[in-house]
Amino acid sequence: MKTIVYKPEHSNCRSVCSNDKMKKLFGCHHCINICSTIIYYFNDISYDPYSPLLVNNNRCHYFNYWLNSEERAIKNYDYDTSEFYNKLNNLINLEPKSNVCKSLTRRVDDDIFNNL
Repeated sequence: MKTIVYKPEHSNCRSVCSNDKMKKLFGCHHCINICSTIIYYFNDISYDPYSPLLVNNNRCHYFNYWLNSEERAIKNYDYDTSEFYNKLNNLINLEPKSNVCKSLTRRVDDDIFNNL
């Protein structure tokens, strides 16, 4: 299965990630990595019509799992989880192909996540 890997910086990400709230939550470099990865991920899978990620919202579930992993990896734990996902939606909105996943992007309960 295709994995999500960090990609080179996307041109739109630096301006979004230079926002003070984004820098505080993610750190500028990590924000740019996440933002670029989101954009490239949806571009990559949209060009592969045979990708198993395109079947039954698999791309969205896989993407949501990856976002949950990213959220849990943040060293700054004094943030509000809902704020994290609101900020991520700002990043996701940069890529129009990701709109199909917006309704499926949410935090997975720790017990469920740890058993995935």
